[in-house]
Amino acid sequence: LSINQGLTPAYSLPPGAENRLYRSATWYDTEFDKLTDKVGCCFEANGYRLLTEAEWEIAAVFGRSESDLLRLQWLEDEAWFGQVDGETQPVGLKEVSPLGCYDVFGNVWEWVWDAYSAIAYQPSQLGDAVDPVGPVREAQHTYYYHHKRINNVLRGGSWHTPAKKLRFSHRGVVDAAYRNPRYGLRICRAV
Repeated sequence: LSINQGLTPAYSLPPGAENRLYRSATWYDTEFDKLTDKVGCCFEANGYRLLTEAEWEIAAVFGRSESDLLRLQWLEDEAWFGQVDGETQPVGLKEVSPLGCYDVFGNVWEWVWDAYSAIAYQPSQLGDAVDPVGPVREAQHTYYYHHKRINNVLRGGSWHTPAKKLRFSHRGVVDAAYRNPRYGLRICRAV
């Protein structure tokens, strides 16, 4: 998308990686596994990319009062959630958020750039960060694989998520190579 629009791509792969990815039979292919922790992101590029977790939080809370953040009365108007037998809905059918974004909560969990870390939000980890980009993307042992994988953060919940879990602070975590119809993404770019 970035290249098609004459923009500088935000992501980079090691030399020759693109050819290996196109030949990959499945998402769980061994070749793909070797590349997932080698993707780089240049946040200064003007091409499209995933939001960082910090950027997602700004988009989610922007323009909301403290009482809105606590009561979540706006949820019914802006989010698809709590539908056990539901499905992903077309974007834009609910009300827009104060920042002008649709479906920040519910509909689909949104991938963010950040790799998961249980301590990422501790003050000692943030320091003086203005827009942190999360912990170093490195493979970690996961409970459902016997080898190391990158675990990414998901934010916002999906149409299946109950209302009590649609909180600004709720974070999902999943293997970066896992697919699910309740997962999606939101892209952004520097202007």
